[in-house]
Amino acid sequence: MSDFLIGFEFEFGWLPSSFPMKKPKSMATYFEKNIYPEVKSILDTEFPDISLEIKEDCTLKFLSSKEVNHGLKYWQTYYGVEVVTLPMSEKEAISFLHKFLNWLQNQNNIQVNKTCSLHLNINFQSPKTNHKID
Repeated sequence: MSDFLIGFEFEFGWLPSSFPMKKPKSMATYFEKNIYPEVKSILDTEFPDISLEIKEDCTLKFLSSKEVNHGLKYWQTYYGVEVVTLPMSEKEAISFLHKFLNWLQNQNNIQVNKTCSLHLNINFQSPKTNHKID
């Protein structure tokens, strides 16, 4: 057993399965009521044994659908999503990373661009080791 745990934060754009015809009054509420449940349902099915936190990430930037798909409104576009894992063992983390990246690659409604990133979090078991790094 290693003396550290690994967690991940994945950032990507999510294109919803349907769009509202009118501009939502609140994009945060739209994410909470529409995007979040859609992403959560799919991730719970694909990765049932991994606890994942799903958040909106407004710092991610994507081309509006109007620029890509003529005739759609500017709010009908990709929404920034961040998926965060709990810390896990090295073996479990490497296996999950491989599966999650493959899953991302095979989704037609996901966009990853230069505004997106993958964060790696390392949690050392020993307070002494953590202190040396800080």
